Amino acid sequence: MADIKISETLRPDIYSSAETLGCWDPETQSVVIARKCLSSLDIFAGVLIHELIHAKTGFSDVSRDFENSLTDSIGALCAIILENEKNHSQPLIHQMPNEAVKKTKLRYRPWYKFW
Repeated sequence: MADIKISETLRPDIYSSAETLGCWDPETQSVVIARKCLSSLDIFAGVLIHELIHAKTGFSDVSRDFENSLTDSIGALCAIILENEKNHSQPLIHQMPNEAVKKTKLRYRPWYKFW
């Protein structure tokens, strides 16, 4: 992958006509993400991971191969986070060196709490 680009607008999704939040452009080897995704770390991260799976695999949306690759990657990321939580007394977000990340409105919640 060569670059991550931020765009003011993206074309509507070809399947649903819904607004697209990101896309992988194989021609430029770039991930393009809608600027509005920058307002939320979790949305930005989710879109970025989704598009990086397209970049890594070459699979298109709405395919079993893509879904399996996305599931495997999410599982691997969760395993890393849970292993980190097990081995450290502080939540991962508090271990990050970037002060801006620490000051986000993200609150630590154990993985088993969904509220």
